[in-house]
Amino acid sequence: MPLGPDLVSLANRLIEPAIAGRNEALRAYLNRCRDDAVASGRVNMTYYAREQEAACIKDVNERVDHVWDAYKRVLTEAAIPWTEDIRQEVLSHIDQLLERDIPYVEEMARPVISHEGHSFYTFLRDAKKSILERIAADIDLFAVRHRPVGVAVVLQLQAPRYASPRQHWKEAQEALRSSPPTFVTAAREAVHAVESVAKIVAERPTDTLGDCIKVLKARGLLDGATAKSLESLWGLANTIPGLRHGAPQQQSVTQMQAEYIVGTSEAALKLLLGLDAPVA
Repeated sequence: MPLGPDLVSLANRLIEPAIAGRNEALRAYLNRCRDDAVASGRVNMTYYAREQEAACIKDVNERVDHVWDAYKRVLTEAAIPWTEDIRQEVLSHIDQLLERDIPYVEEMARPVISHEGHSFYTFLRDAKKSILERIAADIDLFAVRHRPVGVAVVLQLQAPRYASPRQHWKEAQEALRSSPPTFVTAAREAVHAVESVAKIVAERPTDTLGDCIKVLKARGLLDGATAKSLESLWGLANTIPGLRHGAPQQQSVTQMQAEYIVGTSEAALKLLLGLDAPVA
């Protein structure tokens, strides 16, 4: 699932001021370097052209970084689940920027290089592949760190009827990703997400998860073994103080316990969402 139009608009509002005026600033820099080289008698040196080319490549790389930095900020602050669609969307935005700016910058550089007796070639077009490879590696590194637990479940919870469980599941993911992680919150919110979906599927908004399991079993939507596995999650949630409701003292949940509860909750959510699919 790609970013929504509102978030893309936010990213663009961060990008535009960051890259505004860069062509004019780069043109002034290239001309100043040429004037300095002429005054010092270095303009005919081979490295003069290479320095001008390097300055252009550096500037284009900085433009690409500004685009990615804007998307990173939006993704991080809005806690958006990372997906392959978002990766393609960001890379497409960067590619469009390169297709627009590379020809312009090359034509800007042409007179300050070729008019001084140096040969000119499409150095930025040649550099485009390495620029894209560099930023793609940076994007993929970000994805390794920020791909949240249960992305597929988040996508399944996008329907308006799942607003409450979606919020619980989002908070469970954020708790696991926080630094340091808050394992009690992650486990508690994951169980709340399961309970919220169960209430929707069972059409019993005031019942507990345990009550909803009994209803679904009575309706023939859950077999005995599957119902028992859900009851185990419910029993675990009631065993650890602070998971179902607030506890008078600070509770401790280990990383292993939290990850087990979140993982089990994810499986439970997929099951319940599958039962609800015909009416979702």
